[in-house]
Amino acid sequence: MISKYYKIFLFLVLSMFLAAVAFVYQTFKGLGVTGLNEPVVWGMYIANFTFCLGMGAGILFFLPISASTKKINATHRFFISLTALISLAMAGVFIMLDLGRIDRFYFMMMYP
Repeated sequence: MISKYYKIFLFLVLSMFLAAVAFVYQTFKGLGVTGLNEPVVWGMYIANFTFCLGMGAGILFFLPISASTKKINATHRFFISLTALISLAMAGVFIMLDLGRIDRFYFMMMYP
C-alpha cells in the first residue's frame, strides 16, 4: 500500500509539472492567456514578487541572528536557507512573468 507521504509527493510533483506547462504556454502566447485583460495586468505578479522578496529577505536577515543563539540546528538552518533562496528565485521569476513574454527579458538585457 502506498504511504500518504508518497501520495502527497506525487501530488506536488504533478502540480509542479502542470505549473511548468502553464508557464511555457504563457511564455509562447503572452500575458493575455491569464485572463488579466484589465488595464492593470501586472498587479498579481508584482504582489507575488513583493511577497517572495520580503519573505526571502526576512529569512536571510533572521538566519544569522538565530544561528548565533544556537537555537536552530544545522539541518534546520539548511532548509531555512534553501527556503530563502527559493523564494528569492521565485521573486525573479515573477518579474520575468510580469514582462509577458520571455523574449522581452532578452531585449531588456541586450538594449537597456
